[in-house]
Amino acid sequence: MNFEAFANLTFPSGHFIFEIVGVKGKMLDPIGRPALAKAIIEGKRITIQISSDLDEREIGISIYHEVLESLAVALDEPPESVMELNESGFEKLAQEAYLQYGYPTPEIVLSWIGKMGF
Repeated sequence: MNFEAFANLTFPSGHFIFEIVGVKGKMLDPIGRPALAKAIIEGKRITIQISSDLDEREIGISIYHEVLESLAVALDEPPESVMELNESGFEKLAQEAYLQYGYPTPEIVLSWIGKMGF
């Protein structure tokens, strides 16, 4: 997949996607569990890594999920809509976004997070 369209996508908070990259092989989340995707936050810079073994639908859901979760974690005061979410809550919202909007584009992602209160 080509993720270049997301490079330097800047959110209202000033956080931005530095890059989205496909990763071959196994990935682990920060606490050592197997993961299909993960976000690395360095200041306002967000790098999203996605397993290259995923199909287009799974990649799309992973982008929605990682953007939402990384912004919720990165902000000192995230919107009420995400304050109490756990991993399955982020996944549910990401799947709903994919069903409603289809494969994410930068414009769709910005609109979606705006509706979430970011």
